[in-house]
Amino acid sequence: MLKRLSGFAFAFLLTLLAASTVSAADCEFRFGFKTLRDLIPTIVGECLENERYAANGNSEQQTTGGLMVWRKADNWTAFTDGYRTWINGPNGLQQRLNTERFTWEPDYTPGVAIAPTPMPSTGVSPSVSAGGDHTCAVRADGSIACWGDDSHGQATPPSGSFTAVSAGDEHTCAIRADGSLACWGNNSSRQATPPSGSFTSVSAGGYHSCGVRADGSLACWGSNSSRQATPPSGSFTSVSAGKYHSCGVRADGSLACWGSDSARQATPPSGSFTSVSAGGHHSCGVRADGSLACWGSWRMIRSDGTSLYTAQNTPPEGTFDSVSAGGFHGCGVRTDGSLACWGAASDEDGLYRGQDFPPNGAFRSVSAGGFHNCGVRADGTFACWGDNSEGQSTP
Repeated sequence: MLKRLSGFAFAFLLTLLAASTVSAADCEFRFGFKTLRDLIPTIVGECLENERYAANGNSEQQTTGGLMVWRKADNWTAFTDGYRTWINGPNGLQQRLNTERFTWEPDYTPGVAIAPTPMPSTGVSPSVSAGGDHTCAVRADGSIACWGDDSHGQATPPSGSFTAVSAGDEHTCAIRADGSLACWGNNSSRQATPPSGSFTSVSAGGYHSCGVRADGSLACWGSNSSRQATPPSGSFTSVSAGKYHSCGVRADGSLACWGSDSARQATPPSGSFTSVSAGGHHSCGVRADGSLACWGSWRMIRSDGTSLYTAQNTPPEGTFDSVSAGGFHGCGVRTDGSLACWGAASDEDGLYRGQDFPPNGAFRSVSAGGFHNCGVRADGTFACWGDNSEGQSTP
C-alpha cells in the first residue's frame, strides 16, 4: 500500500514512530476529526488511537479505515485510506485520489502531474466490472482477480484463462478462452449455472444473467420473476443484465429491453445505439451520434421508506464512447477520455459514498456498480471510488 501513497498519505509513514494504539473503547474522535468522521463514518471506521500531535503542530489519528490528518497551517482536516483522500476544507467535503491535487492545495503545481498509480505487476486487463459489493477484473495472463464482499463466493473466481468478466449483485460470470461460460457466487436462482455453448459476451445482473452466443442469439438464465430471463429472438451485438430487467443492442442498432418495467426501465427510446447498460431500475445507452439517453427511475427509495430525487435517468450532454448504469447512478467515458457520473451520491441508508464524484484524467473504460465504480485510465492505471465498506473499491 505504501507504494501508492503521496500527499496526505505521507502521514502513514509517521505511524511508524513510537506511538502506541489503544483499544477502541479507550479512544475517541474529537473536534475536526469528529466532524469529518460524522460525514463519512463507514469509510473512516472506528478509532484505533487518540489524536496525536507532531512537533510541527500537525496531528493525526489512526482508524480502522485509514488515517486522519489535521494541518495546522491550513486548519483543515483530511482522511486517507491509502488510495483516496477526503478533505473537509475551504470548499466543504471533497474527494480525490492520492495521485491528484486540488488547485487550492499548497503542493498543487499547474501543469505538473504526480506520478500515477501503476498497475499491479501481474497486469490487469482493461476489462473490469463493478458489482453489488465486489469487483472483478481479468489479468494480463487471462486469470481473474476479484476483491470486495465474498459472502457468497462471488469474489472467489475459478482458475483458468478468461477473456471477459461481469460482476453482478452476488454472483459473477466470465467467458473462458474457449468461449464457454463460468459463473460463481450466489446460485439461489441458478443465476450462476450458465448454459453450454460458445459466447461472445456475458452480463451478470441481480439474480439472473444473460449472454450473447457466437451466432448472435441471446441466452438468459436465473430468476425469471419479471421475465428478465426471457430474451427476445433475433441477432444481438451486446446484452446487459440489470436488477430485474435486461437490455440488448440488436444487429441493426435498435434496442430491446425485457423484464420489470415498473419505472419504464424496459421501455427504451427509438433510434440507433452502439451500446446499452441496464442498472438497478434505470437504463442508459450511447446513441450512434455519441449522445447519451437514459430512461427509467429518477429516484431512490431509502431504507426508511422515504424517496430521494437522484436523477439517474438524466445524463449530461456531450459525446460519449461508453456508458454504465449502476444502482442509482450512472457513469460514462466522454470522447475526450474524461469521466462523467450522475445520480445518487449516497447509499440507501443515507451514508455519503461519493459514487457520483469521479477522478480527473483520461479513461479507457468505466463500470458502475451498486454504490461504487471502477475504471481504467488511458495510461493503464486503475481507479475505483465510492463505497468501500466491503473493500470493493480497493483493488
